[in-house]
Amino acid sequence: MASPKRTNLISLLALLLLVGIVAVTPETRIFMGRVADWIAGVRKERAEIRQREAEQEAREAAAQETVAAEATPAPPPPHTFLDEDGLYQPDPGYWWVDNDPAKLEVEWRPGTLHPDDPRVVASSEPDQWAPAPGYEWVAEKGVNDLRVAWKPGKPHAIFGHVLAAEKEGEWTPAPGYEWVNDDPNDLTVVPENGGS
Repeated sequence: MASPKRTNLISLLALLLLVGIVAVTPETRIFMGRVADWIAGVRKERAEIRQREAEQEAREAAAQETVAAEATPAPPPPHTFLDEDGLYQPDPGYWWVDNDPAKLEVEWRPGTLHPDDPRVVASSEPDQWAPAPGYEWVAEKGVNDLRVAWKPGKPHAIFGHVLAAEKEGEWTPAPGYEWVNDDPNDLTVVPENGGS
């Protein structure tokens, strides 16, 4: 009994001999040429199908990227943020340049109260905060440390000859000065006795 390897080898040799004999006839050559042409056509058609599929996949990927780009909101304009209603709001210390909703330009406005602590105001330098009149920083100013404390005797930053009183939020004329009137919101002072 022959081994399976030997049987396969004998079968392969017999097949090769048969192909060699058949290939010699002109009809077989014509047939084999047609088979080769058919195989080439099938390969070309498959290549075209693969190319069309690749182009379609590229179009679909581009469409998905476009949808993803449209779904991703654009970053807010400088110094603004989106609120919970989806509307742009200016960052603390900033105000709209004008009331046109199509224009989202903002500008730093010195003197604006900080939204988290009205004892802190926007300074003349953009993005910098300062203690409100009568206040000083609790500690040397850090990046996010906005703590302030009332400082009795501190001169008012805007009204000359007006000092922070002992009671927080109240003011007193500097020595030698008196209030122009009794209006507590008017911090205008004049020298005592009308300057004489």
